[in-house]
Amino acid sequence: MKNFILLLSFLGLVSFLKSQSCADCRYSAYVFDSVTVTNVKFGEGMNADGQNQELFMNVYQPVGDTFALRPVVIFAFGGGFINGAKEEGYVVGACERFAKAGYVAAAIDYRTGIDFVSAISDPLGEMSRVFFRPMQDMRASVQHMYWHADSAGNTWRIDTNMIIIGGASSGGITAINVAYCDKAAEFAMVGNINGINSLGGFYSTSGLHPSYSWRNNGVINIAGGTFNTTWIEAGGVPVISAHGDQDQTVPYGGGSLNLGILNIGLEGSYNVKQALDSLGTCNYLFTMVGEDHPSGSASQEYFDQIFNRFMPRMKAIVAGQDFCCNLNTEIVEGDSLQVTPGATVSLTASVTGQSGTPDYLWCGIPCPGTVQTTPTISATVPYTSSYYINIVTEGNCLATDFIWFAEPVLVSAENLPEQEVIAFPNPTQGEFVVNLQGNSAQKIELSNLMGQKLWERNVNGLSTVRLDISQLPAGIYPLSIQSGERVEVIRMVKN
Repeated sequence: MKNFILLLSFLGLVSFLKSQSCADCRYSAYVFDSVTVTNVKFGEGMNADGQNQELFMNVYQPVGDTFALRPVVIFAFGGGFINGAKEEGYVVGACERFAKAGYVAAAIDYRTGIDFVSAISDPLGEMSRVFFRPMQDMRASVQHMYWHADSAGNTWRIDTNMIIIGGASSGGITAINVAYCDKAAEFAMVGNINGINSLGGFYSTSGLHPSYSWRNNGVINIAGGTFNTTWIEAGGVPVISAHGDQDQTVPYGGGSLNLGILNIGLEGSYNVKQALDSLGTCNYLFTMVGEDHPSGSASQEYFDQIFNRFMPRMKAIVAGQDFCCNLNTEIVEGDSLQVTPGATVSLTASVTGQSGTPDYLWCGIPCPGTVQTTPTISATVPYTSSYYINIVTEGNCLATDFIWFAEPVLVSAENLPEQEVIAFPNPTQGEFVVNLQGNSAQKIELSNLMGQKLWERNVNGLSTVRLDISQLPAGIYPLSIQSGERVEVIRMVKN
């Protein structure tokens, strides 16, 4: 009989708890099955080629929603201010996620590109224009929402008291700048402020409805930052960020943004968090350990782990709650859990910082979810994988954590080494030892559940190898041991 080993493989998203209502999980989980998309013009302006460019947004709405007023998420693509488009897969995926959770989501155009002649003759002026055009365009998209609600019958049923702006990479940079760079003197630090006079001056927009506000209520930022954190002042809106600590394009902390012919200092999400913390402004940063800058081809799982952390905190913004109070929750089982399909699993939320008895909400991704008065749930897992989010509230405080379930997949016995490799302790708090005695192992690799390699080492002739993973978050990490054409995979658990 052939031997088998288990290689963790992430599959799709489905719910695994039944519930009478999904309403409580709105804004945190996918409570709608499908969305509609409408393309509308919201502005126009002169681009880097000196041509007038029309600007459009794709507006996503959930099918079957009966709410009279709904919050808005405006999302901008990345591309280093040089290229990119609102139709890219990760942008579509983000807006579909938000709409299925009950938001009205808008993927927006903004003007990209550099006038290379001007970049040589007037680099400071051109630098100002490169970064200011997207700010104008995002402002215009917000103004369009206010105008639509006020003068176009509000057929999208949007709540203009709850508009969240955001984006990835250059889109995230633009959103933070729109929210926090509100003075011409501040923007002058980017380059020559006179460079934007031809675009209408600092307080101008590219919108069709320039008399309307571009006030917003929060920012979501993936791998972005700002040019100067001194722009961040007390009393600003919450910022929810995710950023890889090995980002080589947009610095995680301090560094620079290189656009080829133009180069400028930039402070990434970590520095933004430090500035907001110093001012007492609520914010959250998901540090993606070992991750570089996301690309347009980044996996669905990459963005799922971001948005499943973002959305409960966005729900707090919508509900006027505080997600930065002392209340904290953590699912004891970790960030991920191997689950045998059909098995019954038990999850427990460990809650600290409460002053009384908090309320518990467990939301499947997608819905349904269920309200519980105890921190433990039990459910039967289907024959696919799933996410689950735990949300704890007490008074005005909200805390959240999530876990995913990976379904085991069998690997051919023909790829197994002749002798078993032992790794211990497993689970580990930080360091484990791999015993290679009697094995012809040549190389070992450690990866995460996304398949991204975190560490590798050639081990020819070694009998033992020590590996410290204390800096990695809790979770499951496949360890691959290669012996010729044969590969063995061991699940290493960090607790």
